[in-house]
Amino acid sequence: MNKVFIITGLIFFVLACKKKATIWHTDWNIPLINDTLFVSDLVNDSTIQEDPGGFYVLGLNRTLFQLGINDIVEIPDTTIQEQFVLSIPSITIAPGFSFVNSTEEHELMLDDVQLRKILLKQGKIELTVKNPLETKANFTIELPGVEKNGIPFIYTFTAPAASNNAPGHFSQLIDLEGYEIDLKGVTGISYNKLQSNITVSSDAQGPSVTMTSSDITTVEAEFKDVKLDYAQGYFKYSFSDTTQQYLKQFDIYDSGILDLPNTSVSIEVENGMKLGAEGLLTYLNGLNSVGNIVGLSCNHIGSSFNIDPATGGWGTLAPSYKSLNFNAANSNITQFIENLPCAFELGYGAELNPWGNITSGWNEIFPDSRLKLGLKIDMPLMVGMNDLALRDTFALTLDQDLSSTHIESGRFLLDLDNAFPIGGEIQLTLLNANDETLQVINGSTPLNGGQFGEYDASLDLFHSNSTIYFDLDEATITKLNELEKVMVYVKLNTTDPSNGNSQQMMIPIGAYLGIKLRTEFKSQNIL
Repeated sequence: MNKVFIITGLIFFVLACKKKATIWHTDWNIPLINDTLFVSDLVNDSTIQEDPGGFYVLGLNRTLFQLGINDIVEIPDTTIQEQFVLSIPSITIAPGFSFVNSTEEHELMLDDVQLRKILLKQGKIELTVKNPLETKANFTIELPGVEKNGIPFIYTFTAPAASNNAPGHFSQLIDLEGYEIDLKGVTGISYNKLQSNITVSSDAQGPSVTMTSSDITTVEAEFKDVKLDYAQGYFKYSFSDTTQQYLKQFDIYDSGILDLPNTSVSIEVENGMKLGAEGLLTYLNGLNSVGNIVGLSCNHIGSSFNIDPATGGWGTLAPSYKSLNFNAANSNITQFIENLPCAFELGYGAELNPWGNITSGWNEIFPDSRLKLGLKIDMPLMVGMNDLALRDTFALTLDQDLSSTHIESGRFLLDLDNAFPIGGEIQLTLLNANDETLQVINGSTPLNGGQFGEYDASLDLFHSNSTIYFDLDEATITKLNELEKVMVYVKLNTTDPSNGNSQQMMIPIGAYLGIKLRTEFKSQNIL
């Protein structure tokens, strides 16, 4: 009996005791990023080129604007309708009798465009006929001067007989792709004139019928979605516009100086149309991320320039070219680029045939004709940086429960293998959701430029290895749940090892930056 009491008492004692939490510590080394950045990763292959000296050259060629035939000649959807009535009270129509035979000219309503000949890339015409006779009627519609592969445009339709005082109705949709249209009219010296020849006859196998002056015969042609492949005539067209471009890659500039070599930038104008024009660049402004605006100044800005017509014809078309060069001698192009603009605003304009119809309507625009405005930059990929400061912000969260497993100390480690001649200091700022600073962490050591490292004969490059530590303090560890963003701030220099001064340095072929980001965290584990 005493044993039973003893055992029972021990059970109650064990159940009544509070168990103490089990705590142990672990070290975590977690890789986050392992990557290598090459110059070729920054731009497309056609932009970066290699020179014989073993360095990179920047060769940028971009089209900013282009104008084609369908920007200049826009043919709106157009409906042409002809109605035919008797000039006498009534007439008896015998079988097979032609009671309509009409040739007309129809003017296309085009602003400042005088077309003599066009070739259609696409388009449709919906032909609709209405027959007032109580017998079938045959409609023949011919468009003189309109043909495809040498075959004239001639279509014949049979419309049903009228019934219950409602005319017989027939419609046909015709594809106009590939049709060539002569728009010189009946005289052969006019423009924008489309000819038509319409005949209507009663059914040769039908009965005789009576037609009165209240009977209306209707032919309607609706042109839709017309686009051109070729146009000949006189084109009067002008435009002016502004455009904004944004480069988010440069939206990280903070302060400091970027030094570039004397740069030659040119605006290239290509004219593949057989007509003269006059162009104008009104302004080009660059705004950087800290609000500093630099406007490009040069005698090319604000002064009109002539654009010669193309030469040749089908299969031999040769565009004309005009180059407006901006260099250190005639502009502030170097200062403009060194401002590191992240936003551009360009004003431009052009006028076709500003001197009037000097070719007597013999302008030509071909399928491949374009009026293009392009940007071309050729310069050595050589940069000088003197405390050039850049900053960018990224999202980062590290939620944890302090009553359970959580981080109690740690740091980020950045392993870098740098073959660029660029070094500097790196700083991290940890921010909460309101952009309030939790901790500013300076890197333990600077990033070393490749010029301070060792020579690798297999790569024919100097490269430098660096490991930079970013320690988290105790106060930040307790506030990690507030962490929402990390702002990276770098201050860069291109330092000459021989004298310690910042100067312009060439980027060697094969330059790379190897990046490994990892963590060393000590966690407290509680169960």
